[in-house]
Amino acid sequence: MDQFLIAQRLCDLGLYSSPENLIQHCDYIFSGCNFEGLNILDVGGGSGLLSMWTLLNGASSVTLLEPEFSGSTQGITSKISSLAHELGVYDRLIFYPLTIQDYLASDKVNHHFDHVVFANSINHVNEPAVESYYKSNFGSSAYIDLFSSIRKICRSNSNIFISDCSRSNVFKYLPFANPLMPSIEWNKHLNPSEWSNLLLRSGYYAVNVKWFSPNSYPALRPILGNQILNYFTFSHFSLQAKIN
Repeated sequence: MDQFLIAQRLCDLGLYSSPENLIQHCDYIFSGCNFEGLNILDVGGGSGLLSMWTLLNGASSVTLLEPEFSGSTQGITSKISSLAHELGVYDRLIFYPLTIQDYLASDKVNHHFDHVVFANSINHVNEPAVESYYKSNFGSSAYIDLFSSIRKICRSNSNIFISDCSRSNVFKYLPFANPLMPSIEWNKHLNPSEWSNLLLRSGYYAVNVKWFSPNSYPALRPILGNQILNYFTFSHFSLQAKIN
């Protein structure tokens, strides 16, 4: 199916603002990666936007993990199930309301993955480890253990995609919130250099980092998508690494 038509379907269901912006968003995260016939693990995938995108772009199966601690797991399950039925991908979507740690410790892992996605979720996987990263070895050890465990359930030469806010932003040092990202707690994030280092120490390779630029201005991405401008604005990055 044409990518614009896929994006239009997802936007019609209220998952994104416009087809053009969704295409730019997914290109920012996945860098034009192919999904045809592949198995995807979407960790902390929320309402399933990227899971549905990869399935509609030919993924063989997607395992979506979205833990819910507020007691409304049934609501999330119903919403994702309804969405998958609406899009005709229900038979290829596997949903578990689990953390990645609980999933890895369960008996539910029944095949190897080609791509693993952490879209704005990597810091939430273990917030205490992120917050203590610069104070003790607990933070680095916890994520090295996690990344090493993920390697064991992935095929050789697969990819991990991580997108998140960086810890470094000028508003972290100012007495008022960033108007572009008012709810971000900067101390609960790490810089992409730290994530890259943790991945390399866990046996990953070929780490590549991109910086955010507004989806509405794709032609300006080479100019706007850099670390310096992001320090004063979104501080958002997208990282891709190979799994050995």
